[in-house]
Amino acid sequence: MRRTNPFPKIALLAGGVLVFSACLRLQINRHVDDPRPYFDRAYREIERLEGADPSRGRGIREICLLAHDASDGELVRASVPFWLFLPVLEAGVEAVDCDPEAREWAGRYGFDHRALHHLGDFGPGLVVDIREDGDHVLVWLR
Repeated sequence: MRRTNPFPKIALLAGGVLVFSACLRLQINRHVDDPRPYFDRAYREIERLEGADPSRGRGIREICLLAHDASDGELVRASVPFWLFLPVLEAGVEAVDCDPEAREWAGRYGFDHRALHHLGDFGPGLVVDIREDGDHVLVWLR
């Protein structure tokens, strides 16, 4: 019986993990009492992106998230390359199609979740700005 060398598979797996982890930028700050400076900085970037291309016709590189949970003061900042985010987006849209509770949530915020298939067509700029009960979520495309 011939033994196979597991090294190539392990190296490929480790390389994939390193590539994907390098692509995802995630930062969590705890005990942020005043998130306004973070959101102000994000709004300035969004304004700059939209001002550079008012028609929003340029391609996008990444999707960005800034979220603050007022109850525990946690602030989350994340950015993901759009090519890496697309498969997750597609899976999420399909999951909402199958889940009545998720569809109800989408309806509560007044958007058709199936339109997310076309998120890449928006171009750089603001996608979502939700404020509720002191919490704040901001999503934009770069």
